[in-house]
Amino acid sequence: MQYSEDLFLSDAQIAERYNINRVTVWRWLQSKPRFPKPVALSERVRRWRLSEIIKWEATCSKVTAQRESNDVLS
Repeated sequence: MQYSEDLFLSDAQIAERYNINRVTVWRWLQSKPRFPKPVALSERVRRWRLSEIIKWEATCSKVTAQRESNDVLS
């Protein structure tokens, strides 16, 4: 499935996607180095590209799967 890079998500939309608080989205930005950086649409408006969020999710899934497989092998 191909997503347009023109699709942007707000912090509220990301929070809803992961069932977290909006503040947590901004904490992730500081604490998770691989979490996508928002794009500045104007001086006070920041949005995340949906395509970058999906890529990040795929990376997280791979890391989780690797950890679980390592736990099984240990």
